[in-house]
Amino acid sequence: MSIKLHWSLIGFVLFSLGLKAQDRVFPYSFANLYGLVSDKNEVVLKEKYQSIQLNKRQWDNNKFVVFSQLFKNGNTSQEKYGILDNTGKEIIPAKLSQIYYDFYGRFFYVLPAPDSMEIWHIAKKKCVLRTKFASFEYDGGLFVVKDKKGSSTILLDNGKHKLISKNVDIVNDMYKFYYSYYDEGIKKYQYITDKGKPASIEDPLGYDDFPMVQMQHSDLQSLISEKNGQLNALKSKLGTQNVKPFYSRVGDFPLVAAYTDPATKFLTLYDLTGEILLDKEGITQMESFKKGAEKFEYIKYKIGNYWGLTDFNGKQILSPEYSSIEISEEEDYYFFVRHKSGYSGYCYQGQTPYLPKESGCTDLK
Repeated sequence: MSIKLHWSLIGFVLFSLGLKAQDRVFPYSFANLYGLVSDKNEVVLKEKYQSIQLNKRQWDNNKFVVFSQLFKNGNTSQEKYGILDNTGKEIIPAKLSQIYYDFYGRFFYVLPAPDSMEIWHIAKKKCVLRTKFASFEYDGGLFVVKDKKGSSTILLDNGKHKLISKNVDIVNDMYKFYYSYYDEGIKKYQYITDKGKPASIEDPLGYDDFPMVQMQHSDLQSLISEKNGQLNALKSKLGTQNVKPFYSRVGDFPLVAAYTDPATKFLTLYDLTGEILLDKEGITQMESFKKGAEKFEYIKYKIGNYWGLTDFNGKQILSPEYSSIEISEEEDYYFFVRHKSGYSGYCYQGQTPYLPKESGCTDLK
């Protein structure tokens, strides 16, 4: 089984040693430098690094921050990455060209040399394996490192399970940590118990055996027809040229619409039955969000020079005091916001933005 490696910078940390257990820490920036701020909007690490990026896969257990710095090498600039712990202390200086993490967010791993690997356990905040390697892969909660002699090591939360086999493959059923191997031409399966011990099993239940719940085609077509009928009625009432629909993220049908007043050119947000959802004086623009083919049921609106944010129910998420609001490049459902004060940071769906109190942002609790 070939597993395509996915890598990204780990961008925020949870459960800082210097903070209360319920506090979380996120990157923020000011004057083109990055620091860390808690979800209580207190600065944990004053801005000093050239990049700290968000990664929601570390939401449950992250203990590290991966940061980057630019170094001059003659006439060229080269970006190098290092590791901080969640108090801002440097664990590894910015000297690595790449840092990877496993899909389930249990480990991150660095390659000091083309054939050398260090693997760090995120929750335990320590290096658990240093080895020469030939290849490595992960899936279904398993992380397998194969050395040049054909021996495979499976990394577990509570230790390492060594295998002497050249044909270990990961079998992902989403719930248990399976692997398969061949014994005299016969494919066999094992899984890892909670105590880290291997146990033989029959062919495990895979993805294809789980029933998929989907909307029936006839029901979807009925819903599309209903919503399009409501939109046409709204256009007849307000004027076709004055109505701009916004569409559902799960189907190609309208949910809400922006109405432009022909006299003032100001905008109002309606649901398709004609009920007003958002009517703030002076709104000159409304835009929904897309990332590739995916749509998001949020609308940013502009008053004067600044943007605010609402959902499709008209609930205000961010006040109109941001120079820009965009879907995060790193992770969906996080917004990267630039406040008029010059501070930038992240906002997760309808939550308070993660900006320092020094920003003067009125959305902070």
